Parts: sequence; structure tokens; C-alpha cells
Amino acid sequence: MNSSVRVNAVALMLVCALGTSHASEVRRDPPAREGVALAVSQCALEPGTGETSFNFARLRDLWIRVTLRNATDVVQLNLRLIDPQGTLIYEASVPYATDPTMTAMELPGAGRPVTVFPAKKLSGGVALD
Repeated sequence: MNSSVRVNAVALMLVCALGTSHASEVRRDPPAREGVALAVSQCALEPGTGETSFNFARLRDLWIRVTLRNATDVVQLNLRLIDPQGTLIYEASVPYATDPTMTAMELPGAGRPVTVFPAKKLSGGVALD
């Protein structure tokens, strides 16, 4: 058998092997699980589990991800961090958009356009980081 016939035979076997995959087995990711995850970095949010304990004496940043199954065009995230004694430590109200081209919007009483952050698309939901 010459080398060109051998190469063609190997290529035909590869095509046949690849063509026998199970077309009925479509991978479907489960819908996003709604909730809140905390992490020390943006990368640590990616596995979706977050972290459960922090050394606040050494913590520079605290990343928060709110996961929603369904989101409209614009979602307003209202975040309040309260210590165990009930003291408000941090408060923010931030708009997110599912449309990545939307970067600003007018809000009543704001006096100027406010920044709109992009909602990250997940399988079956969105993440607000």
C-alpha cells in the first residue's frame, strides 16, 4: 500500500469515527442557580461557588456576584452590607444591562447619565458582578 492510499485510509477512518458520535446526546447546562456569592477576586467568582470565610484585616477587595435566572433589559442592584451589630457599612445602587452595548442611562433626579454595568450571561441566567 503506497503512502497516499495509507493517508487516505487513515483520514477515512477518522471521518467515520467522528461521524458516529451520538447526535441525540445534546449537552444542556442546568439553569443558573439564583443566589449571592462572595470572593476575594473576580477570578474566584468563576467556579460559581464563591468563598465562605474571609480575613477582613487583610482583605483588599470583596467581589460580589448576584445570580438571577431571568433578567429584564435593565436590572437595578441594591446592595447593603451590615455588620453583626446592625451598622450599615456599605450601600450601593447599581444598574446592570443584559444588552452589552448599553453603557449609560438617565435616571430621574440623577442630573446626569449614570454608568450601566454589563450583566454577564450564564447558561440559563445572568450574573451581576
